[in-house]
Amino acid sequence: MGLDEMCRQAVRLGAVGMDIFPVEQWPTIKSFGLVPTMGRGGGIEFEPGIIRKEMHKEIAEALEKFIDYCAANGCPNV
Repeated sequence: MGLDEMCRQAVRLGAVGMDIFPVEQWPTIKSFGLVPTMGRGGGIEFEPGIIRKEMHKEIAEALEKFIDYCAANGCPNV
């Protein structure tokens, strides 16, 4: 199922938002009147980053940029 159809079905079922979609898909989600309720971003995935202490500085920097993006673009959890 594509994103448009997912959004249509979410609206039909009474959802108000969609979780864990990348920021590139937020405009489509918003076009259906839905809110991107939980963002996925920061550029670092679990396995190659978050569990590796040597990556923590890079993770913090990436997430800081992502939080700023969310604050400017409508991610309500920021």
